[in-house]
Amino acid sequence: MGDKQMYEYNVTANRDFLHKARSRIARRFESRMYDEWLKIKVLDTGVELNQ
Repeated sequence: MGDKQMYEYNVTANRDFLHKARSRIARRFESRMYDEWLKIKVLDTGVELNQ
């Protein structure tokens, strides 16, 4: 296996791991954070539209 292939494999594996970890963390906070996140998201979108 060449260095490039090795690198690509590692990047993919890391991305996979991060994605899993992130979704696990997100699920834990979801109930509390989701409403807050939605508010922020909507406000941000509103600000962008106004400019």
